[in-house]
Amino acid sequence: MSKITGKTSIDLENLKSGGFIKERGKDQFTVRLSVPGGRLSTSRLKKIAEVAEKYGIEFVHLSVRQSMEMIHASFKDFDGIVKDLSESGQ
Repeated sequence: MSKITGKTSIDLENLKSGGFIKERGKDQFTVRLSVPGGRLSTSRLKKIAEVAEKYGIEFVHLSVRQSMEMIHASFKDFDGIVKDLSESGQ
């Protein structure tokens, strides 16, 4: 899924249920992270910051619903972001 050739069909509803929300910009997504009870350990917080920096995501948004969102993630980085976050229990 990481290589985009020509037109790629994406099930946006399936992505949304997995925490990825299509943004208006071309091939950009917001990655919604699970934060049970609004609490994160410092190790998880550091890993989220590392993943954001690795993929050039400048901001991690704290939502009013006690979650975190990585804003403007590129579609080309989708597989890597999922892999790196899942390794940290995200």
